[in-house]
Amino acid sequence: SAITGEGLVALRLHLLANAQPPGAASLQDSARAFRLAVDRAFTLSGVGTVVTGSVTSGTARAGDELCLAPRGTHVRLRGIHAQNRPAEEARTGQRCALNLVGVAKDDVHRGHWACAPSITLATTRIDVQCQLWPDEPKALRSGTPVHVHLGTSDVTASIVLLDCDTLAPGGTALAQLVLHGPLAAWHGDRGVL
Repeated sequence: SAITGEGLVALRLHLLANAQPPGAASLQDSARAFRLAVDRAFTLSGVGTVVTGSVTSGTARAGDELCLAPRGTHVRLRGIHAQNRPAEEARTGQRCALNLVGVAKDDVHRGHWACAPSITLATTRIDVQCQLWPDEPKALRSGTPVHVHLGTSDVTASIVLLDCDTLAPGGTALAQLVLHGPLAAWHGDRGVL
């Protein structure tokens, strides 16, 4: 409780026990291709288009070519600020601002990804393993409309259960999300419906 303080000590202890030290992103994530989930875009006078977000994998350096997914727009990375300071590179786990050349502010939005060109993709269908929250009051039916939150994106979709007609609270099933707009998603990403 934020009012009484009940449970705050236990929460702090849990967070401290499970937190990674700064820069301790897994080697596996660092070795993967660069991806930054864009949460906002703006223009700075004399600088140009800047996007901010969290780096989910890989590294990027000034001068690198990137691509905006799901649009497919190629851009060049002019400069980087990481943790509100000029930086040589953007790397896994950091909050970064990227100065991009080759795109107008109005052409990049929350929900896009700045990523390595070799992994740029867009899809309108995703196969997922769906787990229904155990305290959900009713089962999930195939065909139910949902909002898909992945990275910083929010796309509406219909869920098609592939191995059953309904998914009981606490249960897990294979499903396909039929998206009502393009989305960038990679194997192993986790999202919320």
